[in-house]
Amino acid sequence: MARVKKDAESLKDEFLKPETLLKERYVIENLISTSYVSRMYKAKDKEFNSEVAIKELLVDGFLNIAERDQAVKQFHIESQLLLKLSHENLPKFEDYFEFNERKYLVMEYVSGDKLSDIIKNSQDFLPESRVIKWALNLCDILYYLHTIKPNPIIFRGLCPENVIITSDGKLKLIDFGISKIFDPQAKTLAVAKTAKMYYSPMEQYTAQTDDRTDIYSLGATLYFLMTRTPPVDAIDRTLNELPLPLCRKFNSSITSEFENIIFKAMELNPDRRYANIVSMRSAIEALTIEEKKPSVSEKIEEKLLEKSEEVIEKETDEKKEPSISVLESILVFLIDFLQNLRKKIRKQE
Repeated sequence: MARVKKDAESLKDEFLKPETLLKERYVIENLISTSYVSRMYKAKDKEFNSEVAIKELLVDGFLNIAERDQAVKQFHIESQLLLKLSHENLPKFEDYFEFNERKYLVMEYVSGDKLSDIIKNSQDFLPESRVIKWALNLCDILYYLHTIKPNPIIFRGLCPENVIITSDGKLKLIDFGISKIFDPQAKTLAVAKTAKMYYSPMEQYTAQTDDRTDIYSLGATLYFLMTRTPPVDAIDRTLNELPLPLCRKFNSSITSEFENIIFKAMELNPDRRYANIVSMRSAIEALTIEEKKPSVSEKIEEKLLEKSEEVIEKETDEKKEPSISVLESILVFLIDFLQNLRKKIRKQE
C-alpha cells in the first residue's frame, strides 16, 4: 500500500487527499459528497480495521463570524448527542475530534443503494406498497429523532440521496451531523445552508424550523418515489406561484388516499401540514389496514364457498351425488345475501 501522507502536508489542500491520516487512526480513501457546510469522506479505521464515514465541518462556509462560532459550538453539542443515538435505521456514530483547526465526526459507513439511484435504475414505477413500507420506516426514524430529550433533532436534510437500502433490505437514513439539533433561535443563513433543492420547505430558507420541516421533506421524497420526478421547489411554488402537479399525472396507479397524504405533508403553510410525525404515520398506516380489508366481492366469494361446501357435505352425508339442487341452494343463498347486503349499504348511506 502507498505511504500514508503526513497530516499537515495534505490538510493544506482544499479536499483531503486519499491516504491522508487523521488522528493517527483514520485513513482517508475518497470523497463521498460535499455541500456548503460539510464534506463526507469514506475512510479506514486502523484501530478496528473497519470502514467508516467521516464528516468534516466547513467553518469557512459561514461568512458571518457569529454564525461560524455558533456552528462550531453546535458541532460540539451535537456530536456528543449523536454518539448516544441508537436506532436500527440510523448509522452508528463512533467518534468526533478536532484536527488542525478542522472538525470531524466519525460514523459507521453504510453501503447499499440510495433511493435516488433505485429510481434512476428502475424501468417502471415502484409498487405503492413498497413505498408505503419505506414511508413507515422513515416516520419511525423521525419520531425517534423528534422526541429525543432534552434536545430533539430536526434532520433538515431528508431526500432520496440521504436514504439507503442495504443489501439485506434494511432502510438507513444517512448524512447526519452539523446543525441538526432543534434550536428555536436558529434562523436565516445557518439553517438555509442545510436546505435541499426540491425537498426543503420555504421556512428552511427564511425562518426557524421544527418537526414539520421534516414532514414536508418526507412528503417531497415520497412524491419523487411515486412519480420518478422531483417536486416543484418550494421557492418556485411560493415566489413564482408554480403549481405542484398531481402525482397521478405521472403515475396513474397511485391511490388518491396516498396522494392526499403526500400533498398534505407538502403544504407550503406549516400549519396546514400534519401537526407531527405521529399524525402522518397514522394516516399512512391506515392505508395498509384498508388494503387488508376484504372487498365485497371477496366476501361474497368466501360466503359462496362456505355455502357450497356446506351443501355438498350435506348431500354427501346423505349418500347422494351433488345435483342441480346444489346450484339451486347456492342461488337462493346468493339472492338472500345480496338483499341483506343492499339493506346494510342503504342504512350506511
